[in-house]
Amino acid sequence: MVEPQLLADNAKVEMVRWVLAPGERTPVHRHDLDHIGIVIRGSTLRYVESDGASKESAEPTGGAEYVPATHRAHSFENVGKTTFEAVSIHLK
Repeated sequence: MVEPQLLADNAKVEMVRWVLAPGERTPVHRHDLDHIGIVIRGSTLRYVESDGASKESAEPTGGAEYVPATHRAHSFENVGKTTFEAVSIHLK
């Protein structure tokens, strides 16, 4: 399992960096804050929700997405052939 690297944490934002080699996955976590995800190096990810539901998604290099807080536990795994790298900016 790969833990995120904390890049910044202040009164307004928390920024974390995720780097997952093929086959690596994140620990189960949740997002209690709205956040923006920016893909630095894309790959294919499998997202797994706490209820076991899963979906695969091709995450392209340079992609960015606003994600509202979900408060649901989930994890993701790099099922692609290349290393995945992204930065999440959590808005406080």
